[in-house]
Amino acid sequence: MTSRHIGQLIILGLVVALIFGYAAFKVLGGTFFSLTLNSNASLEQGLVGYWTFDGADMVSNVADVSGQGNHGTLSASFAVASTTFLKIGQTTTTIAGNDSNEDITLPGVLAAGDIVLVGAASDGAIGGQLTTSGYALIDNHTGSSAGSLLGWKRMGSTPDTVVNFNNADNSQVVAVVIQVWRGVDSVTAIDATPVLATGASGDPNPGSFTTVTANTLRVIWGALDDDDVASGLTAPSGFENLIAGDTGQSSTGAGATAMLASRLEPNAGANNPDAFGTSGDDQSRTYHFALRQGTTTVATT
Repeated sequence: MTSRHIGQLIILGLVVALIFGYAAFKVLGGTFFSLTLNSNASLEQGLVGYWTFDGADMVSNVADVSGQGNHGTLSASFAVASTTFLKIGQTTTTIAGNDSNEDITLPGVLAAGDIVLVGAASDGAIGGQLTTSGYALIDNHTGSSAGSLLGWKRMGSTPDTVVNFNNADNSQVVAVVIQVWRGVDSVTAIDATPVLATGASGDPNPGSFTTVTANTLRVIWGALDDDDVASGLTAPSGFENLIAGDTGQSSTGAGATAMLASRLEPNAGANNPDAFGTSGDDQSRTYHFALRQGTTTVATT
C-alpha cells in the first residue's frame, strides 16, 4: 500500500467520524447556540465610577466616590479594617461669663460611631459645665487655676448636632475647642488610661503615655491658665491636627487657652512629647491619651 492510499484512508476515516459524531449529537439532544454581545454607548467613554473599598467608603454600600453615583450593593456580612482615622471637622468658640445655656454647633456631618472630643479652658472653675448627656470626662478640674474640662462621646444612630455648656457659676470667659473623629474602635475608644501632667509655669508639657495597640491616634490636650495665646501656638514636634482657642480677651491675667493636637502612631509603645509652643507662662494642665483604631462592621441582607 502506497503512502497515497494511506492518506486517502485517513481522510475517509475523518469523514465517517464527523458523520457519526453529528448523528450522535442530534440523537442525544444536542443544541447549537449563538452569543450576541451588545455595546452600551454610555459606558464607552469617560469615568464610570471609582470604588476605593476603604472602610470609610463601605459603611452602608460600596460608595462610588467619583461623583457618578454608581454605588455598589453589599451582599454579605463582613468587617472592614479602618485604613486610617478621618477628622470630620473641628471648631473653636468662647462662652461668655455667667452664660447658663450655651449650645455649640458640632462641626462636620456626623455619623453613628463618630467620636466627639470637647475641651474647655478658663481662668475660673469650669468643672461640671458640660451638660449634654453621654460624655465621658477625662478632665473635670474644679479648681480656679488652669480650669480644664475634657470629654468625649460616641455618636449614636441619631448623632448630636450641638453640645451644651452651663457657665452660670463662672464669671470668666471659657475657651472651647472641638474635634470630631471617625474610624475609632466601636467597643474601646480610649486605648489606655489617659496620663495627667500639670505645670506651675511655662508651656503646657504633656507626660509620657504608652499605647497598648498599634495604629492608634495619639492625642494631647492642654489648658493654660490666665494667658490668651492661641495665635502663634505650635504643636509638639511630630504632632499635627492642631486646634487652639483662647478667651479672646487678649489677657495675661484673666484669660485661658485650650489646645488639642494628635498624630498617627503605627506601633504600640511609649512616647513623651515636647511641650506645646506658646508665648504664655502660667499654670497648666495636660492629658495624653490615644484613640484606638477600629473596624467598620457591615451587616447587609
